Formats: sequence, structure tokens, C-alpha cells
Amino acid sequence: MTTYSNLSAGVIGFGSIGKRHIDNLLNLGLNTITLLRVRNSKSHSGFLEVNNFEDFVGSGLDFVIISNPTALHYEFLSKLLNLNCNIFCEKPLVANLIEAISVKESLTLYSGISATAFNMRFHPVIIRLKDILESNIFGKVLHARLFVGQYLPDWRPNIDYSESYSAIRELGGGVTLDLVHEIDLAIFLFGKPDNEFKSISGKYSNLKINTEDITEIIYKSKSGNLISIHLDYIYRGYKRKIEIITEKCNINCDLFKNEISIIDEKGLTIEVYNFEEFNRNDMYYDLIKSYLDSIQLKKEFTPNLKDGLESNLIALDVLKTNGII
Repeated sequence: MTTYSNLSAGVIGFGSIGKRHIDNLLNLGLNTITLLRVRNSKSHSGFLEVNNFEDFVGSGLDFVIISNPTALHYEFLSKLLNLNCNIFCEKPLVANLIEAISVKESLTLYSGISATAFNMRFHPVIIRLKDILESNIFGKVLHARLFVGQYLPDWRPNIDYSESYSAIRELGGGVTLDLVHEIDLAIFLFGKPDNEFKSISGKYSNLKINTEDITEIIYKSKSGNLISIHLDYIYRGYKRKIEIITEKCNINCDLFKNEISIIDEKGLTIEVYNFEEFNRNDMYYDLIKSYLDSIQLKKEFTPNLKDGLESNLIALDVLKTNGII
């Protein structure tokens, strides 16, 4: 059994996602964890806490997790890139184009082992779907539609949604950056845009937010597929699906019910894959475990920061094109 007790982690950002990553590290046997707290904390986390960045990176860390609010990522990401630290960064990497261009330049000289926290790539539906598509058993993909929507006030019922980062532009909120997973999955499964893409994005609801609540993106991939992506904060309930039309069948993927169904030319369901045992934390656990394996083996990890930057730049381009930033 692989042990990770010899590794030490630094964590910037001790909110819900930071705590999730730490819990998974502890479950994997890694318990040497240092928190960077910009201000003196009264949280009594039980971990070593430092208030100075130089002391933080000088404490012998094997990697650093960046899990603070999106708008604050760049301050630390830029420094860690220049130091060639191993970096595990939450998505999206940065909140504006100036920061994205700077990160892109830094990555040309960066030699660390990096990861972007695209946990959805580790969802069993996505893993199986990737295998199906690569087998080409159902022919060429003609069109794929990725849809994710959930009513923002229902996301975190215990807090005021209007005060969450999702609702505040200055914190890097807005549906395009918040739900950048779908942009990454489109690239991962179907390829990058062949050239330019089209988008519409804006605020259409009466939600108490100063960010966009619906985004539509459409593009032709380099493989010749027509890809469309829908992101919203207004869908009542929760819907996360990928619907694919191939030369021989339809493939319907439900990332909420954790199920794939394949419909033949006559409209009959010919195959169903159901992942009933899947627990939402499994993908976060598998993501961080795979990253630790890459550090142990000193090999490149996927999805890395370059992968994260690709989808980040598309999201930022959408926001710029639609006059949001």
C-alpha cells in the first residue's frame, strides 16, 4: 500500500474546499500540514499556522494547495510559480486576463509538478465516457451538449447567497468562472475550439448578485464536432448532463444520477452504466491521491496548470466579449 506520510503539504485557504482537501490528505496518511493564515487566526485548526509567506514556503513543503477565493489566487500562484514549487490550485486559476497572461508567461519557465483541481475528470461517468469515445465504437461524435444548472440560493442553504463569492464580481464570482468545469470537460472529451467560439453571457434573473447568471458557449472543435455549453445559476433543482449525438447512437450522461445510457438508431436503450456506489467525495479523493502519486514518482500530472489555463482563458474571453469584465 502506498504511503504518503513522508510528504508535507502547505494550504492557502481554509474554507470548505480547503478543509475537504485536508480531510482527504489525512485519510491518505499525510498529516504534516502547514496553513498560511494572512491574519492571526482563532480557528484552532490543530495544524501549524504561519502568517508570513516566506516562512510558509521555507518550511520544507513538498507541495502547496491554493484554495482561497479565486480573486486571491494570483497573489500566491505567481510567487509559487517563480519558486518552482509543486502547486495544486483550485479552479479557476485566476480572475482576470492580465493575471492569466502573466501565469501563461510564468509557465514557460516553470519546472514544478502542478495540478488544477478539476475533480469532475475523476467522476466515474466521465472516466467511462472517455473510454467509450476513445473506442470509437459508435462512430464520430457529431454534436455534444454540456448542461449544468442549479439555483444559486440552494447551493449553500446555510449562508446568504448574496454574500457568497459566486454573487460578487470582485471575488471572481459569476457562473462562467464558477462552473468552468464544463468548459474543461468539453476540451477534455471533445477537443479544443478549432478557431473562435461564440458566446452569450449576462444577468437575466432577479437574483441579488452583480455577476452573470447564464452563459452559453458554442464552438466547432478541431475534430469537427459541434459543441455547446450551458451554465446557469437559475435552474430550479440541479441538472448536470452531457448529451452526445454520434453517427450510430445517442449517449446520455447524467452526472447527478451517475448514469450513462446509450440509445440506438431505433430509439432503444441498448446499454446502461450506473455508478450507484459513487460518493461525491470519491472524485476529490482520487484527484488528490493521483497528484500525490505524481509527486512521489516525480512525473507530470494531468490536469496540470496549463490545462487549467486553457479553460480559464476561454471563460475570461467570454466575459470580455460580453462586456462583463
